[in-house]
Amino acid sequence: MEKRELRKAVLILSTLALTIVACVSQPTKSEAPTVVAPKRAASNLPAVPEALMQAELRALDGGMIRLADYAGKVIVLDLWATWCPPCRYEIPHLVALGNEYRAQGVEVIGLTVDERDTEQKLRAFASQFGINYKIGWADADFAYSLMGDYSSIPQTFIITRDGRLLKKFVGFDPQRGPQKLRDAIEQALREG
Repeated sequence: MEKRELRKAVLILSTLALTIVACVSQPTKSEAPTVVAPKRAASNLPAVPEALMQAELRALDGGMIRLADYAGKVIVLDLWATWCPPCRYEIPHLVALGNEYRAQGVEVIGLTVDERDTEQKLRAFASQFGINYKIGWADADFAYSLMGDYSSIPQTFIITRDGRLLKKFVGFDPQRGPQKLRDAIEQALREG
């Protein structure tokens, strides 16, 4: 088995296993999403690897999504799947945040990590949830590189205008999550 196929198989199996444990029940008030602070060298934020910035990912609209195409904008990148309850809870908040901050140069992008989320399924899902931001598919290498040791979803990344990782949120808490996302977006906008 090639290294890429092995990574893909590990990602799929890990995601399924963690989903069964983590995504089956609704979050309670006491659950909080894990906020993973990126490692900082001196006071600098780590750059998103160039390979990830340049990766061409299939978009639902038939085009391609490349993070590098959003240089100069704050990116809210969400890795999710249609079958994941916490992902479903987060989406209306992402729609609202996108609407609120779009004029200030914020782009929300949603990438499903499940290859079984077909074009037809994604279109119906986007319509049902009123998704008005760019959505598509994260290939296994892209998702694995971003998710690292945390393979549960949703995972939401706040990327600064100059392509640096400001925050990574693992999971979603409907009580505190929206404000934490808003605070991270505000910080990214302040930091230029």
